[in-house]
Amino acid sequence: MFISSRYFFTNTVNRTVNRNVNRTVNKTTNRQMSTTFFTESHEYLKYNSEKNIGTIGITNYAQESLGDVVFVESIISNDTDVEKGEDIVEIESVKATSAIYAPVDGKILEFNEKLEEESDLINKSAEDEGWIIKIEPKDTEHTPSTNEVSEYGRVSNDLSFLAI
Repeated sequence: MFISSRYFFTNTVNRTVNRNVNRTVNKTTNRQMSTTFFTESHEYLKYNSEKNIGTIGITNYAQESLGDVVFVESIISNDTDVEKGEDIVEIESVKATSAIYAPVDGKILEFNEKLEEESDLINKSAEDEGWIIKIEPKDTEHTPSTNEVSEYGRVSNDLSFLAI
């Protein structure tokens, strides 16, 4: 049986495109489960509504302003209840030591232990692998002290320095 090269090429391309589209759709679907909020002090909270878990870290803008991060320490232990505005982490950089505040009331679930050995993960990937704390928020409603992504871009572009 003879299969034309055009038929083989077209089917191969279609299968490759379909696989890539499915991967993109799955990644997009997974991303839609979480909403990212930002505080005025440049922390973020990525909230996954299906799991009721928030991931807290500092923004790329904040890590650039701090410079090289050399030490990260959790002030709060796991399974501790915290209130919005409470110090939860200290970040030491070559420029300064800065406190990270809880953006919402909740229970601390986990500290990113990778940061104990690789504090520069915050500089390399602040809003992904450089996350700092996972929290279970008490109030799952949109809090008034956070801004959604579109507003944050406008706010951070207006600032020339960072005061954490």
